This record gives sequence, structure tokens and C-alpha cells, in this order.
Amino acid sequence: MITEIICDWSGTLSDDRIPVWMTNNELLKSRGRSPISFEEFLFATEINLFEYMKKIGITFEKNALRNEFKTTYAEISRNSNPPMIYYDTVEFLKYLKSGDKRI
Repeated sequence: MITEIICDWSGTLSDDRIPVWMTNNELLKSRGRSPISFEEFLFATEINLFEYMKKIGITFEKNALRNEFKTTYAEISRNSNPPMIYYDTVEFLKYLKSGDKRI
């Protein structure tokens, strides 16, 4: 019997594509690169940020880039573009909770 459910927030319970795109563009700009369009970003999301940076010839230290991403994402999410919860997330969570599932 399933008693616990683990949900990934990003892309499962919320749409965070806009703040992630804005964060990636800030990271590109800080490395002297031009920002990319949202459409280009969507195409590039088939790979993760680390692979994308390698693909376009940007060298980096993985932990430093991860920390810069986290800091920049938090600032963008807090100040201008928070992730948007999907319209049915609250209903979904209530449904799980009503069935005595631990979330």
C-alpha cells in the first residue's frame, strides 16, 4: 500500500520555465554571452544547464555555477517572476491528503 507521495515541484506542481530562462540568461550575460529567446531556451532544455554551457563553449566549475544559479534564481523568483503553480495543484494535493497519503 502506498502511504507516501513525493512530488517534484519544478515542472510537476509548478511552471518555473520563465524564472529558469531568466536565470540562465543572467548567467550567459555574466559570461559575456547574449541572452537567448524563450523559444531557444525551450529547445535547449533537452539538456541541463551544465551540458548547455559546455555545448556553447563556456567553461565553469560545477559547484560555483550551481551556487550562482541558485542565488540568481532565488532573486528573480522573489523580485519579479515566481514559479506559477499549475491550476490543478491544490486540488491534486487535497486529493492525496484526503486519501491519507503523506506528501
